[in-house]
Amino acid sequence: MKNKKMKRVMILGIIVVALSLFLYLLSRGEDASIYYGEIEPDSYDVYATVPGIIDELLVREGEKIQAEQVVMSLDASSAAILQEKAELADQIALENVDKSVSPVREEERNIQNSSISQLISQRNAMSDSILGAKSLYEQSLSSSEALKTAYELQQSNYDKMLVLFETGAVSRQDLDVARLALVNSKSAYDSARLKSDKAQSDINSLINQRTGLDAQISAAEEQLKSMNAGYDEPDQRIAALNSEMIALDAQLAKINADKYEIKALNGGVVESINYAKGEYVSTGAPVISLYNPKKTLVKIYIHEKDLTKISLGMEMEFKLEVEKDIKLKGMVKRIATEPMFTPVNVVMSEDRERLVYLVELELTMTDQVRPGMLISTDFGELE
Repeated sequence: MKNKKMKRVMILGIIVVALSLFLYLLSRGEDASIYYGEIEPDSYDVYATVPGIIDELLVREGEKIQAEQVVMSLDASSAAILQEKAELADQIALENVDKSVSPVREEERNIQNSSISQLISQRNAMSDSILGAKSLYEQSLSSSEALKTAYELQQSNYDKMLVLFETGAVSRQDLDVARLALVNSKSAYDSARLKSDKAQSDINSLINQRTGLDAQISAAEEQLKSMNAGYDEPDQRIAALNSEMIALDAQLAKINADKYEIKALNGGVVESINYAKGEYVSTGAPVISLYNPKKTLVKIYIHEKDLTKISLGMEMEFKLEVEKDIKLKGMVKRIATEPMFTPVNVVMSEDRERLVYLVELELTMTDQVRPGMLISTDFGELE
């Protein structure tokens, strides 16, 4: 009786173990067809195209922005000045073009003649000043020569007094009087020489100014000749081409000034702001990172046996791991052509050492899911 009970227990145990093993193997096969991945946002950076100091931050982290929205401004004071100069140069060039094709008015000729007359008057006055300066120089030179002679006499007198003092023929007081006379004489001579040098320097400066006036007079007379003759066709073409070139410079200055307002080329959500107000950014620096909440990706790593179940453009269903009732669609965008060893960061319960293939899918997002959430898809449902 006891043996029969033991046999029944053993048979029951074997049945339980077999059933457990069957259920385990069954569950293993199902799990092997499930692949996991994290929702990844479609991210990109906004770059600075010019260097500068950040003047103002116009967005916050987590804020949703539109395409072409200004997200940051740099100090553009120098760029604004350059732009203004370029615009003024453009206006002047346009005026010159109009002037080149328009007849010169009599008033303009009269103004030019008046300017030439004023320059000539200034030159004549400068010549008179040069003559006066030369006269003063001659006087100072004559005075300097006289003081030089007096100084040499005082030097000779002092030398004699020194010899007499050493022999006891004159007193210390007599020698001191001679030394004082020598010092005063030298001081007067040095002062006269400085005046002579200054007078010569003034003459040279006046001559240079007169030379400059001569050049201005020549240029003004040539301009008057051109005004009387009018612009010929080559001069008109040169004026027009110069205006076009300066207009391009003005456009370039405006484009450069606009670059100090950094814009996001695409819309999205601000993920991170990489610089603070007052910091310096260099050309090409990624100042802000964005992601597109409506365009997300998921990467899964599948076994070779499942490759035949998918194709590019195919739509697949995913479940949110924290709430499996929430489902979303994904379209296959890329299937790797070569296998790889399973990356360490991939969620997989077994056999990490096996070769897998990378598959990238673009997800159709809903308001209930966020980047970073774990999702799964069951390839067993594709059979």
